[in-house]
Amino acid sequence: QFREYERSSTTVVNAYVMPAIRGLIDQLENGIARQAFRTSLQVMQSNGGLMST
Repeated sequence: QFREYERSSTTVVNAYVMPAIRGLIDQLENGIARQAFRTSLQVMQSNGGLMST
């Protein structure tokens, strides 16, 4: 199948790193909240879009 390996390996890597990234994002959000910033954290996606956490 066309590009099946690339899609599969990307999915596996994403599943592997997401728990660690989620922990880092949680720490960052907590730090922002402690500093009394009145904004939500947004993460830029690889397609250039923004994702709220």
